[in-house]
Amino acid sequence: MESSIDEIVGGLKTCEISVAASLPDTWLGPLLARLTEDSEIRHVPVCREEEGLAICSGVVLGGSNAVLIVQNAGILSSGTGLLTLPSMNRLPLLLLISYRGSSRDPLFYHVPKGLSTEPFLEALKIPYRVADFHDSLEDQVVTAFKWAHESQGPSALLL
Repeated sequence: MESSIDEIVGGLKTCEISVAASLPDTWLGPLLARLTEDSEIRHVPVCREEEGLAICSGVVLGGSNAVLIVQNAGILSSGTGLLTLPSMNRLPLLLLISYRGSSRDPLFYHVPKGLSTEPFLEALKIPYRVADFHDSLEDQVVTAFKWAHESQGPSALLL
C-alpha cells in the first residue's frame, strides 16, 4: 500500500500539482494522510465535492494545477458541477476517484455506485482509466493528467 501511495504522490509531483482538494474515504485515507504531511502539495479537505470542484477550478484558472480526490459516490452527485466548471470552461482537471463497488470492493452495498461510475463518466464525456495496480501508478496519474490537458476538461483515474 505504501509504495502505491508513493507512486500516486510521485505522479502528482511530476504533474506539478499544487493543490489537492479531497473528501475522506476509507480507501483514500492513507493517500490523504500522506498529502496532509507533504510540503509541496497543499491538501485542502472539503465538505462537499462541488466545493472541491470550485477550489480546483480556481486553482487552474489561476495558472496552477489541481487534483480532486473523492469517492465515486461524490462524483456521481457532482454532474452539474463537473459540466459547469471544468468542462464548460475548458479547465484541465485531474480526478482521482476511489472506485467503490468495483470487483475489487468486497462490500455489496457499494455495487450500485460501481455499476454507474463508468457509464456516468462516459455520459459526461470525461476520459477515464481504471487503475491497473500491476503497472506504474505514477505513469497512470501522469497519463490521466495529460488527458485532462489534451481534452481541456476533467480526466479521471479510478483507483
